[in-house]
Amino acid sequence: MPSNNCAVIGCDTKYTNKNIIRHRFPKDEKTCAIWVQKSGNNNLLNKSALQIFNSYIICEKHFDASCKSPGFKKLIHGPIPTLNLPVNCSVIDMSIEQSLEPLNSTIDMSITQTDDITWQTPNEEVQESLNTNQSLNEARGTLTEIRISRVKHLTPRKKLLYNVVKKYKRRALVLNKRCLTAKQRILKAERFMQIYGKSMSRLNQSTQNFVQSQIRMQIQKPRGRRFTIEDKVFALSLYKQSGKAYRALAKKFALPSRKSLLDILKKIPFEAGINDHIFEHLKLAIKKLKKLDRYCSIVFDEIALSASLQYTDRHAKVIGFKDLGGPHRSSDFADKSLVFMIRGSRKKFKQPIAFYLTNGTMDSTNLSILIKNIIKAVQSTGLTVVSTICDQAPTNIAAINLLYKETKEKFIKEGKENRTFGFEIENQEIIPLYDVPHLLKGLRNNLVSKNLHYVYENKKKTAS
Repeated sequence: MPSNNCAVIGCDTKYTNKNIIRHRFPKDEKTCAIWVQKSGNNNLLNKSALQIFNSYIICEKHFDASCKSPGFKKLIHGPIPTLNLPVNCSVIDMSIEQSLEPLNSTIDMSITQTDDITWQTPNEEVQESLNTNQSLNEARGTLTEIRISRVKHLTPRKKLLYNVVKKYKRRALVLNKRCLTAKQRILKAERFMQIYGKSMSRLNQSTQNFVQSQIRMQIQKPRGRRFTIEDKVFALSLYKQSGKAYRALAKKFALPSRKSLLDILKKIPFEAGINDHIFEHLKLAIKKLKKLDRYCSIVFDEIALSASLQYTDRHAKVIGFKDLGGPHRSSDFADKSLVFMIRGSRKKFKQPIAFYLTNGTMDSTNLSILIKNIIKAVQSTGLTVVSTICDQAPTNIAAINLLYKETKEKFIKEGKENRTFGFEIENQEIIPLYDVPHLLKGLRNNLVSKNLHYVYENKKKTAS
């Protein structure tokens, strides 16, 4: 097995440097002779190419990037060490270089002829290290280069120069390690960016934003995180799906707090009545839908509220009184809310579009007016309303009967036969439907409170 120490004179690569790649001398005698000459190691001059191949190596510090095979640790065919070599070995015999030229025709080197290796004096070596910054991988021992075995054999002046050389070599070694570390970090960053860019390009925009947000926010403390508006909107969509699931995800991912999400909602102007900004957004969204996907139903129902008042600084307004939108406000406390929502008939989508605060149950006259206004507003966005859905509350039934009556009077005035099953709004027939749970509930109540008359085997019978 070859030694782990680099054969180049002055190189500090030892067996302890595990991360440095080492290359054996070539078996080819001509190329091996050039490597031996470049190394400046006189111990190799009397050895054969096979002996050198089996026992000695040169580390990667002495080879240019063009000599290295991309993606592999090995070298290309016929490389020549050119970096961090002893100064006195920078020139080689012309005849050897010319004989190697067919093996490595891509290397262009300036060559001068010399007969023997010349040694530098301590003064010249100190001057060279100070002026050229070459001290990274020079002699394992400065004394070896000047053929002196002990420091005590130096004169006082030479000792001073020797200490200066050691000082600058140590400094150069530190700088070299820093430089190598920085280069390695840059290479790792470049590789990471290449892999990261390829992976991110396969994701949709929402997923890309979420991944980038996690990379950016995970290193921050919870109170130091600053989310973009896209991050907050995405988190709000998760929170609206399930608050419990959102709290579970927030333990693993960097997500905005509940207060941040509520602050976003406060910035959206929701007023009682028809909200124009909702319908403007609907117009943009509906442009992407096909014609058949634009058919929808209007669903409305009342929910009970606790009577209370709340003052909002943003709008300088007290909320909690009866409010039918616009100027239709009163001093009565609101205890119910009437909510309207659209639901896709063919394509599955739903969107709340309006709400009203009422005191008690809304009367049928006002309710019929609200239904007409909502239908007209929805139809103006490009959607086609085909039905209304509500429960069988007396007020709802009375309001729908009023709409039936208006449609009937319209046909009478025009002298036409009324063949519609429902009622018309702006020449569009609307079919009123009642939700299935209330139909079942009404059937049950009728069976409990009334007798059932039926015919069985041509005989009229009654079930009580």
